[in-house]
Amino acid sequence: MPNWKGPRYDAGWVYRRVAWGTWMEVGEYSNIESLSYSKSALNSLKLSGSASCDGDPPDEIDAVTAYYTFADGSGEVALVPVMTFLVESDEPQYSASDGGIARSSSLKFYSLLKVLSDIVPEGSLTIPAGTNAVAKAKDIAESVGLRTNNPSSTYTTSEDKTFGSDSTYLSIVNWLLDVAGYASARTDARGVVQMEPYVEPTDRPVSWTFRNDDDSTLLSGPSCENDWRSTPNVVTLEYQTESEYIIATARNIDPDSRASLPSRGWRTKSATVSVSELDGETPQARLDNLKAMAVSEVKSESAEVQYVKIESVFVPVSVNDSIAIEYSGKTWRGSITAIDGNDGPSGDMTIKARIFIRRDVLVDVDGKIS
Repeated sequence: MPNWKGPRYDAGWVYRRVAWGTWMEVGEYSNIESLSYSKSALNSLKLSGSASCDGDPPDEIDAVTAYYTFADGSGEVALVPVMTFLVESDEPQYSASDGGIARSSSLKFYSLLKVLSDIVPEGSLTIPAGTNAVAKAKDIAESVGLRTNNPSSTYTTSEDKTFGSDSTYLSIVNWLLDVAGYASARTDARGVVQMEPYVEPTDRPVSWTFRNDDDSTLLSGPSCENDWRSTPNVVTLEYQTESEYIIATARNIDPDSRASLPSRGWRTKSATVSVSELDGETPQARLDNLKAMAVSEVKSESAEVQYVKIESVFVPVSVNDSIAIEYSGKTWRGSITAIDGNDGPSGDMTIKARIFIRRDVLVDVDGKIS
């Protein structure tokens, strides 16, 4: 295994063309340069970026896989896939060169999820009650030519759900995954769509520890921010059918929570969420379940969220990975929400991690049926 924490030689990036459908590597692009990328857990596409190229731009039907490579001090070579994307090129620019003409282009690129985000239902699409939600999400992704990680789940939808032309295939896939307790769709470094059960960041194994020691990959010290002022302290859940409307409101009234109503002088920061799936054989049972969901939601929303930002040379971590940061006696552990990087020889990255400060806050809840 190459040494990521020592000196690196012959470091750089390799871009390979990947044929759509067969997913075989069929060539290499040597003219892609000045690439920058952004990976974000909060963006539905998860990946976007820009680059430039001289000569003919990459094919827009096939995909591109970007690799980071280097040799360590013992001569072992790393060649690590970082991302696979689809390219869109601007109209070319031409300039005189050695008596001839030179062509260059600006590139934009996106994860393969863009295929799903570009498609809307023809008229409408109804997901009938009793549909296996994850299997349906898998079928939609594979129906447009994408590969998936072959997820499986026993969860089935409890009622019909219709999507119109204001929805995309990607938003439909993510709705199906969400109701089944799965995280939103993402792609791995090879462009395979990943559909996985949601796992709390605190329950994920640490994939990398950043330290400011002799083998540190860090380029600077951490910076922090905390969003407790924008944290909702009142959460309202609504459930509505043709014959029934149920509402439940939960409030954070814990004096030990900085985001709570009493701590903020009873200033309200509210959030309202529509619930499309609700268990319960009777109206009262459904109300009780909605109230329990509201309590859980306000506790989750009232968790203080601290963000820690670090800069490092390239290391093999990705969005949603759990990381630890140990810096001069202070320790953080959290989940990566964003990575901004470039194709320089050291592959410098700015990593933003979300640190959860959870408390079992005191909550007041009420609700009604109408």
